[in-house]
Amino acid sequence: APFTGSFDGNNQAITGLTIDRPNENNAGLFGQSNGTISDLSLTNLTVNGSNNVGGLIGRSARGTIQNVTVSGSVSGKTNVGGLVGANGERGGSPEDVTIQNATATGTVTGTGSDGGVGGISGFNTGTIRNTAANGTVTAEKFLSAGGIIGINDGNGTIQLAAASGDVTVVNGNVGGLAGTSEGTIRNATASGSVTATEDPEFNAAGGLVGDNGETGIIQETFAVGAVTGENSTGGLVGINDG
Repeated sequence: APFTGSFDGNNQAITGLTIDRPNENNAGLFGQSNGTISDLSLTNLTVNGSNNVGGLIGRSARGTIQNVTVSGSVSGKTNVGGLVGANGERGGSPEDVTIQNATATGTVTGTGSDGGVGGISGFNTGTIRNTAANGTVTAEKFLSAGGIIGINDGNGTIQLAAASGDVTVVNGNVGGLAGTSEGTIRNATASGSVTATEDPEFNAAGGLVGDNGETGIIQETFAVGAVTGENSTGGLVGINDG
């Protein structure tokens, strides 16, 4: 069952956390959470799972995460994030789940065939505010990869966010901040390199967003990293339908 209470880390650190469950979904310090988690640091962690994998939370359907830092290595198949694997549920309200005042560093890797991979969260339909990610994000097989978010769903909002890590995808959408976005991105920056490789038919690469969908809104942003791709490639956005 999901955690539904309030966890106050009292500004303490957990060091060397290791979770190795490659065949299990919802992997993280908290596998699933609908509660409030605050004032905690996780350092030198290693988390490996299947779907919905995050350093702090595998899957957060509702609740709040605030004043949290994470560093280490997180890997899985789909919806993999340095902090949270899946933040919210598709079609959910942005008020349901909030991440604020959070940072993540290290490496995030996704090897599945659907979903997203991101420095903060693989999938987002909530509100992500005042966050930063500095690490390497790598995804394969039609995944969406971003320095902050892999997939920002239609109701998802990202604001006051900064991504500075390198992001690479094989056969998918890739952006310095978000791989695919149908939601809102405001007051955000990306400075890492962005690379899309292999089949150009399935690649969209942008310095900020790989594929900005019809409902996607981008305001007051910039990107300065190098962008490499073979199909839809742009300094800010690879494909813009918004």
